[in-house]
Amino acid sequence: MNIVTFTNLYPSASRRTHGVFIEERMARYAERYHCNLRVVAPVPWFPIRSGFGEYSRLASTPIQETRRGIVVEHPRFFLIPKIGMRFAPGAWTRGCRGILQQLHSTAKIDLLDAHYLYPDCIAAVRLAREMRIPVTVSARGTDGHLIGNMSGPRDLIREACLAASAVIAVSEALGEQLAEIGVPRGKINIVKNGVDVDAFAPRPGAAAKRLGPGRVMLGVGRLVKAKGWHLAIDALANLCIRFPDLNLYIAGRGVEHGRLAAQAISRGVADRVHFLGEVAHENIPQLLWGADRLLLPSFREGHPNVVMEALAAGVPVIATKSGGIPEIINDRFGDLAATTDVPGVQAAIERSLGRVFDRAVFEAARPSMRWDFTIEKLHGVFGKALAAGPPPA
Repeated sequence: MNIVTFTNLYPSASRRTHGVFIEERMARYAERYHCNLRVVAPVPWFPIRSGFGEYSRLASTPIQETRRGIVVEHPRFFLIPKIGMRFAPGAWTRGCRGILQQLHSTAKIDLLDAHYLYPDCIAAVRLAREMRIPVTVSARGTDGHLIGNMSGPRDLIREACLAASAVIAVSEALGEQLAEIGVPRGKINIVKNGVDVDAFAPRPGAAAKRLGPGRVMLGVGRLVKAKGWHLAIDALANLCIRFPDLNLYIAGRGVEHGRLAAQAISRGVADRVHFLGEVAHENIPQLLWGADRLLLPSFREGHPNVVMEALAAGVPVIATKSGGIPEIINDRFGDLAATTDVPGVQAAIERSLGRVFDRAVFEAARPSMRWDFTIEKLHGVFGKALAAGPPPA
């Protein structure tokens, strides 16, 4: 079977940690079911890149690269930074039509596997309709929680989901949001992410390789407002007297770095907040093994892999109740903030640091998180999509 995965959420030479969970899922699927997998991961293009941050970085993305033995195409599409959101589905469709037609003529595409509802999946359904190819659309997180609540994109998302051969959501919460905008519940398939539990399982002596002195909270994620790192810094500052040895390490990069660093200085905790920059995914296990807690104070999430990775590493989690997080974390594995604000996050940290967790519970849960279960379920959904056929003309 020839599958093309179609999404902007895919790692590249210019964004090494971007969408690694999709790469992991599809690479494992291709290996297990012996399919021919190709990837189309479009890149926005604008002629004047200076001052547009991420656009400048994306300009270095190669037109084509090979990752894990899979050829990844990076076609360009014209998009004006900051104001181009409403035009994005059309830009994606025009920019990707040529490469998909080329791949289809070389080796007939049996299934288009699209991720991120807007604009990726909108364009995927349009192109699949033109080319008469079955298509799956996957909701990953912000595409459902945030964009799905905007009137224009919401209507396009609903139309794409209704036309798609199959619909996938990575959490029950996302599935419920799709149902609320009019997608039939019977069409929504919940396929949660998995974890390479062997890579994250603690190694003998790993706990001795600490990130730093005292008690260590680790945050992993982009430095953007939606991740709530500003809540974590304020909570840490408020807890300094009670927990004078508490430190926060954050692995990730993003536009909020300067603001967060300034906030840490103004709150008097610059020596307790450590920015590690972007960390390759293969190095995340070592960070988790050197931490006492994973902290994820997000406002929006889908089914965050880092939470499952923490559990596989035996690290308790402190998080908000955003998205699918409550589907992963109960009181055996961590503490959830009652509210997504500083008092809520602060109280969850206090509760967690006052507890002792049973490591045997983490060990017992590890096998159920393997990618094998995800891949088997995904194969069933792909079968449904092939049976349903292309979107109606």
